[in-house]
Amino acid sequence: MSLCILLLIDWMVIRYLKKLSDWAFRVRLDDFCLPLDINRSHKGRRDALDILVMGIQKMQSRLSQTMEEKNRAEMEVREWNKKLEKLVEERTKELNDSLKSLKKTQKQLVENEKMAALGQLTAGVAHEINTPLGISVSANTLLSESIEELEEHIHSNNIKRSQLDKIINTSQEASKMLTLNLSRAAQLIQSFKRISVDESSEIECIFNVHNYLQDIMVSVSPLIKQYPEPIALHFECEQRINIHSCPGSLAQIITNLVSNSIQHGFNDVDWGGRSPEITIKATLSEHNELVLDYHDNGRGLNPSDAERVFEPFYTTARGQGSSGLGMSILYNQVTHKLKGRVELDLQCADGFHLILFIPSLKPCADPEPHPPEQRI
Repeated sequence: MSLCILLLIDWMVIRYLKKLSDWAFRVRLDDFCLPLDINRSHKGRRDALDILVMGIQKMQSRLSQTMEEKNRAEMEVREWNKKLEKLVEERTKELNDSLKSLKKTQKQLVENEKMAALGQLTAGVAHEINTPLGISVSANTLLSESIEELEEHIHSNNIKRSQLDKIINTSQEASKMLTLNLSRAAQLIQSFKRISVDESSEIECIFNVHNYLQDIMVSVSPLIKQYPEPIALHFECEQRINIHSCPGSLAQIITNLVSNSIQHGFNDVDWGGRSPEITIKATLSEHNELVLDYHDNGRGLNPSDAERVFEPFYTTARGQGSSGLGMSILYNQVTHKLKGRVELDLQCADGFHLILFIPSLKPCADPEPHPPEQRI
């Protein structure tokens, strides 16, 4: 009897459970499509095993649908990732191209500003040279006329002592005028030649600061003379300061500062009995840094302008043709090219005050044996 019951249970339940167990072992998490095929031939009402099989089949269907949705979502994510990667790559390329273009434009603007400053110096020096050259031409004409007059008297064998003395005195005066004014013109040309060559190059060398700053003072004098009021330019520097640096950058810095004072610091100032002044002091610190102290007694900077004075394209004279690059170039030249630093005196109550600290790029203990004009 018991054996019959066991056989009946095996036939009706256990063999189906084995099929269910085999199906469970064969099914994979990533593939729920393996069919659960349990055909029971009995008729009538469904029992618990039928309900279990139906529940598993329904769960299998839902899991398959979920996996399909998951796979579809993953494919969409992969497609979007590819699109995003391509988009990021395109945007990165565009940004790199834009950055290169900006750097190129910035470099071009800096070069344009340097050339504009150089052109301004050229125009000023050319105007300044006209005076001594014009006097020299007049003196040469006077000397030629004296020689012709002397020639006429010699050919006619009729010359008095007084006439000869007059011709000699006139010739001597003309000769002195020629020498003095041609020397002045030569000095202007030589100073401009040194400054223009240095400003258009970035060569590092050892140079005497006093001699070189004197050349810069001569070169910027035409800029100063363009101002309607006479500007007093005070220059103080120890004789034996020598540094290894870029003289062209130093020339551009001083030129930009002087130009900035004339265009901005002295613009629309009611002097009221005072006179405009620019003071440049050069000393050597205990750390062997060249300290350039620049001060003008113009209208100075208000706090909002002082915060942005070194920003590119920032200017207080936009409608007057100013590019707003002068002080930005100065800051970059000092901090990057010359490895120095810039200190703006915000407490200055009388004009504009700036201090530059410029280190020697290499040790330079010995003084320069010759002034820069003999080396270039």
